[in-house]
Amino acid sequence: MKPQVVVVLVVIIGIGAAIGVSHFKKTQQKSAQQAAAVAAGPPAGAAMLHRDQDEQAVMMTGVRNVHKPGESAPGVSGFANYWIAEPGWEGVVEQITDENEGVALRWQKSSSGVLGGNYGVIVVLAQKDPRVSVGSRVWVQGRIDNADAIMNETLPTPVYRVIVKDARVLSVQ
Repeated sequence: MKPQVVVVLVVIIGIGAAIGVSHFKKTQQKSAQQAAAVAAGPPAGAAMLHRDQDEQAVMMTGVRNVHKPGESAPGVSGFANYWIAEPGWEGVVEQITDENEGVALRWQKSSSGVLGGNYGVIVVLAQKDPRVSVGSRVWVQGRIDNADAIMNETLPTPVYRVIVKDARVLSVQ
């Protein structure tokens, strides 16, 4: 192989490595900043739910109509972007999943107020909390992103859910 070709290959590999390292550092820094902001809790002046307003109150008020996957959700007009007050919402983690925005803790709550008798709570954390595992009882705080009911063609009843983002785990049992 000619020396000029070797030099060009080394330069290309070096540039690629530098770009990769730079991207990795920026991604790590952004994740750390996001995690620090979430760990601090709600921003100053944030709209807060009353301590007595739990996920069932949000679900019952927010879900007005059922929609099909791909259609816009009726949403939680009165609660969108409100923050959950301390001591937080309680749930027993049934599933932990990786999401684009972080790690989701998922559990079901029973309710006679919804068709089918239960609804899901999805809490998205910026990063995994090492204290939390499936079966943990957690208290969480975060920003209500949405509450909706999705009609799935394979299920006889809608799937109801409340989605909380920018969340943090306040305590674990």
